Amino acid sequence: MIIENSIESIAKSEDDSMVSQLGENVASKILQTITGTVKEVVFFLDEMKESLQLPDACKNLKILACIRLLCAYMSEETQALEKEVVKIAPYMLELAMTAFDFHKDELLSLVNFKDDKSNPAMIFMFLLPVLCHWSADDKLRAMLLEADLHRALWGFLSMLLKFHEDTAFETIETLAGIFINIAITEPKLASDPQTVFGPMLELIMLKLSEYLTKPVQLLMNIVTLGLILARAQLHIQVKNADSIGKFFGQCLHCFYFSCPFLCIKEGQKMPQWSQISELWFVGIDNFMACVVESKELKDVLNGDKVIQEMMKFLEKNKANESEDIKPISVVLKNLMMVLDQ
Repeated sequence: MIIENSIESIAKSEDDSMVSQLGENVASKILQTITGTVKEVVFFLDEMKESLQLPDACKNLKILACIRLLCAYMSEETQALEKEVVKIAPYMLELAMTAFDFHKDELLSLVNFKDDKSNPAMIFMFLLPVLCHWSADDKLRAMLLEADLHRALWGFLSMLLKFHEDTAFETIETLAGIFINIAITEPKLASDPQTVFGPMLELIMLKLSEYLTKPVQLLMNIVTLGLILARAQLHIQVKNADSIGKFFGQCLHCFYFSCPFLCIKEGQKMPQWSQISELWFVGIDNFMACVVESKELKDVLNGDKVIQEMMKFLEKNKANESEDIKPISVVLKNLMMVLDQ
């Protein structure tokens, strides 16, 4: 726990971080010590993969503690010890898969999925923040897909969306982020409805209405993932005009009500725009790409009141050149042009 807290503190850049409190020299020495410890952890895990069967390894508390520490380190220091990490990554993925296969029922029973760090199922949980980085790296993502871990991740996400959406916001958000990375970087895989991405899109379309009142950062992760998949599979989904039209209408409302410059509800606590702006722009870009290809979607969306509100925003801000407003106006102008075509 001490090492984990040190890793997190040194990784921060705020004025009250460990670096500013202790000075660069002391913080550097602490980081060197942590890095040396992590190297020993990697060496230990490399030895254990030859000594213990995977089901037994998942139950070994020393291995569990090592995985926890290594994941805490890798989630902050993404470029450090890259060679060592690549070497041990396949074993960690095997442990995660085994933990999920043998202990997925226990995952669902953990309150908020954080309370029992000695549970073997937590190996899967410890790895999730690391997978956000790995899924964006070509070499490590290839390992992830080769190990079929995306199938286990989808199994976990589908269980959370169906049964635990009110107690696992952070976990669902992390999983959505991992799949966004995979869907963007592996478009052929994302376009195949026979893979996990087919039922994933179906479930997101079915459940999105239940997430409209959830924290907006979580909502935008789900909306963006759904739209990336909808764009990839539009040639299939367009056959289901009613459900796809409803889904895109809900997404349109999400874009409007999640942007503090477009809509500020009285008493509504909004996140910082910086926390969701990248997702917002990626999502609406995929939204427009789908609308361009579908006359049915244009017909549905042109009758939506939100479009009228967006047009009012454009009229009100047509001379506004602020850094915050201008990119939003540009996107909305493009959307209006697409709908008019």
